[in-house]
Amino acid sequence: MNIAKIIQNGGYDLIAGLFSVSGSFGIIDGKVIYEKTECKNTEIYSYKNDVIKLEAKFEKRPDGSVLRRDTVTNVSKEKITLNRVRGRFTFEGGEYSIYSQSTNWQHENVGRRQTLGTEFTHGNLGLRSCDGATPMMALENEQNGRITVFHLFPNCQWRFWVRRCTSQDVRDTLAVEYGLEDSALALEVAPGETIYLPELFFFDAKSRISFDSYKLHKYMAESYPKRERPVIYNTWMRNFDFIHADEIFKEAEIAAKLGIEIFCIDAGWFGRSGKRWVECVGDWYENMTEGFFGRVRELSDYVRSLGMKFGIWLEPERAHRDSDARKNHPDEYIAEHLLDFGMDKARERILGEVFDVIERYNVEYLKFDFNSTVAYDPSHTAFYRYYEGNTKFINAIRERYPDIYITSCASGGLRSDLTACKLYDSIWISDNHSQHDGLRIVSDYVKRLPSSSIERWNVEMPIDGVPNYLEDKKRSYMMSSNNACWDFLINVSPEYTFEFLTGGVLGYSCNLSAFPEWYCEMTKSFIQSYKENRGFFKNAACHVLIDTGNFTCFEYFDENYDKIYIQLFTKLSYQETLTVYPKLPIDASYRMGERTLSAKELMEDGIVFDATKDNFCSVAVLNKI
Repeated sequence: MNIAKIIQNGGYDLIAGLFSVSGSFGIIDGKVIYEKTECKNTEIYSYKNDVIKLEAKFEKRPDGSVLRRDTVTNVSKEKITLNRVRGRFTFEGGEYSIYSQSTNWQHENVGRRQTLGTEFTHGNLGLRSCDGATPMMALENEQNGRITVFHLFPNCQWRFWVRRCTSQDVRDTLAVEYGLEDSALALEVAPGETIYLPELFFFDAKSRISFDSYKLHKYMAESYPKRERPVIYNTWMRNFDFIHADEIFKEAEIAAKLGIEIFCIDAGWFGRSGKRWVECVGDWYENMTEGFFGRVRELSDYVRSLGMKFGIWLEPERAHRDSDARKNHPDEYIAEHLLDFGMDKARERILGEVFDVIERYNVEYLKFDFNSTVAYDPSHTAFYRYYEGNTKFINAIRERYPDIYITSCASGGLRSDLTACKLYDSIWISDNHSQHDGLRIVSDYVKRLPSSSIERWNVEMPIDGVPNYLEDKKRSYMMSSNNACWDFLINVSPEYTFEFLTGGVLGYSCNLSAFPEWYCEMTKSFIQSYKENRGFFKNAACHVLIDTGNFTCFEYFDENYDKIYIQLFTKLSYQETLTVYPKLPIDASYRMGERTLSAKELMEDGIVFDATKDNFCSVAVLNKI
């Protein structure tokens, strides 16, 4: 991307330049002259007057991708107020289409492409970063087919603005802006303070299916390496918050035998008698008359004696209006129920309570949830201060407990962004864990997140007495929940299930005690295989080769394309075969089973899969020679 062209673009003031910034000091428009500084693979453009300094830093990578970091600094001796803080790009022409994703509970990452008319805006609805929309956008020039993909690292309530600009002075130029949602922005900046815009990772792409997301995957693997991917058990989908202690102790015993490494209890361990979990959030002390009846420490000790780590669910950012926390600290909450993480006093209090839970129960795994939001920031900072405080909160836990593993959840996937990938170990991507809907959700997730951060959960139960069309004999099936509530079930082959669970972080949330013996043996074998291969998947990038609904194909590959792992999932198939064309380095050769083939042959002739089975998954593995 030609950065000089972004800045100048014919000198049209309203769209030229790298920033659109306004506040108590006035407006910074396209007339300003930027000072350019260059060093290896980096260009820095800066502008400074008596009040404000703007800086845009572009770090260029060998694959053509670029990380943009923008800052706004108050260089005066007085407090200033920012009313608009946007970074900017400009593009030639005016005929474009835009790919973006809407998202909601159980309907995460629904991607759509639309033709640009005059203007397009795309942003989240409030405090949670993926509430309503995801921080990713792809812009396609319909004249020449050039695709530019933008990935945002949220640190505020964020927004993209795309505007087609046509006037007497300029013909068909496109302005793309991003930054803090500014409909009610009045961000106060102290003398000497620097405000950081959301980081932006962008690149040109060739694929209209996966948008060359492997470039993002490689960047994240190199810049924010992950620890080993564990196998996790979580109690939630077993029976929600209706916990029966003796049953959970039995689940722990079975989990250990299957090879599960972390055992986490979800909502239901805390609160007061006669109250559901949602009425007790904010009061993180154990329910002594229901649930575990004061036996959480006993369970933790038992889990550890079985060789697993103990985990617990918390929602530190929320408190019910009738909770003791809310009654005792009313000034520490936004909209009466969300803890103000921008307030030092509030953040330090909840941090102390989390530390206490960790110490009391020997916790080595935390699942942090976030089940509510607020659309309006009363501090007028677009939640910038809130995000700033939340980062301090997570970093403080990391500093005190460097080995603790933390999952991010927010009504499923409503905080599943690149900043969360940096702060947390992995992400609970949806409350809908079915293989069918889950596969669609995952295929759109890998367009904007590294696969290694995406948790895959097995939520199954056996069903007996199913009629058989071919003979007068009843069958048994392992059925999966096709939503968040166990009221819509589906069945797929075990091969489909196990492959769906491969590629991310493996989890189980169901009644293991109900698994028939034959399925326990298959599960134990699969978990062992997962452990043997998780080193590869931890750093693997992913291509989405096919994504039609009835057919989905993933290609995982390591840094040097030494190993290629291809999965072809079928939902409904009416064809005998399907040919998949992998993406490989042209000068390589590979062994596939007993055959040795050149990369050129594989890319020209493809790999032929048997596509006659419904609800099935086939795999091809290529090893470079």
